[in-house]
Amino acid sequence: MGERRLTESKTGASKGSSWWEDDPDTILSKKMSDILRHRAKDFGLEMRPDGYVSIRELLKIDRGRFFAGFSERDVVRIVQNNTKVRFSISEDERAEMLVRANQGHTLEGLKTILFLLKSEVLQNWIQKVRFVCTGHIGQDGK
Repeated sequence: MGERRLTESKTGASKGSSWWEDDPDTILSKKMSDILRHRAKDFGLEMRPDGYVSIRELLKIDRGRFFAGFSERDVVRIVQNNTKVRFSISEDERAEMLVRANQGHTLEGLKTILFLLKSEVLQNWIQKVRFVCTGHIGQDGK
């Protein structure tokens, strides 16, 4: 892990409030977005070319202080409940849970085409196009 001291970002706070006034899920989502989109490498996170990082390692940032009080289960819940599909979850070959931000990266070296190939956003878009073209989507999504 990097030894750089992490400072809290106040960007993206709800209108008229600061990030620390939000509910815990919103705080976690904003912190995940900040790190996964912009600062993963600053804190020594190993990021794959498709943008995934270990959830376990993410939670250890700043010696565990930045994500204090949050668990792997919390990260998975945030990903699953995010209606804007900001994040994706995967597993590596050792069955370790991985997470990534799906868009908005300023980090270099990511292969963004890999984001689209496995993206739920792309799959949802394909289904919408099928619906517009055919007027229906079958039970199997085709």
